[in-house]
Amino acid sequence: MPKVEPLRELIGILCNDLKMRHIKRLRNGQCDLNTGFAFNDLLTNYDRIAAHCSNIAVAILELDSSNFDMHEYTKSVRKLKDNNYVSTFDYYEQKYNINGYQPEAEQDTKAAAKNPVKAVEAKKIILQRERNLL
Repeated sequence: MPKVEPLRELIGILCNDLKMRHIKRLRNGQCDLNTGFAFNDLLTNYDRIAAHCSNIAVAILELDSSNFDMHEYTKSVRKLKDNNYVSTFDYYEQKYNINGYQPEAEQDTKAAAKNPVKAVEAKKIILQRERNLL
């Protein structure tokens, strides 16, 4: 589970960000609606597969323990995000770097390091995305 949940989170972030980029392409007329439906379905399926993998990992942990609350455990792992969780997330983020891909909120954070007002705005975006994932 310590390795599965950070990957599930990263997949969710990537899928959400790719959906937003696709909406921008649709608005700009760079692609059509038919391919948009297929792309959205594909990303939704990736997100579901990641959630299923997380559930399987928790079920395996549950087999080893007689007194185990699956939902509470998953919530605590997602909320606490200890050093192991963060380092595993960072590892996966580097490993599954999609051609220099970086979520827009992270780009804003790095660019905003020089501007404190933009840094606050970027952190708000990241927090909002995290809330939407929980």
